[in-house]
Amino acid sequence: MSQWDAPAGGGRAALSALIRQQHTVAMSDHDSWIDQLLYLPRNYKRGSKSVLQLLDETGLPHPLPTDLAQLVAHRLRRSPELVDDWQLYSYDKRAGGPQPYLKEREVGIYDDDFRDVVHYDDAVDACADFVVRETEQLLQVARARKRR
Repeated sequence: MSQWDAPAGGGRAALSALIRQQHTVAMSDHDSWIDQLLYLPRNYKRGSKSVLQLLDETGLPHPLPTDLAQLVAHRLRRSPELVDDWQLYSYDKRAGGPQPYLKEREVGIYDDDFRDVVHYDDAVDACADFVVRETEQLLQVARARKRR
């Protein structure tokens, strides 16, 4: 039986098991670059590479997956200590201009004022939103630098 074959017995339970199995396979395909992305703040703090260098080394797919926030949240739930790393990263940012921020369960853009603010009930979901916003921001910066 291949990884895509339905378990014996058929019916709704078999279909449900197949969907879970396919989702698990798909998630594991992403684990490597998601781990590198989510460990970016920790690696940045420990090393001598820039955030952009570390982002480039993640192997992040282009274009970004449309379900990136869900993939990130799923991974953060397995390692919730990474939420603290991203929170500290957000607090330590010194870049000028409009920047994504994470403040506990609040995410938005800061540029002399707070905008596009979203409040979450769950810190993991807030962090996942911030990771996506920050990743998109960093990719814009990287593209702008390559054009120079």
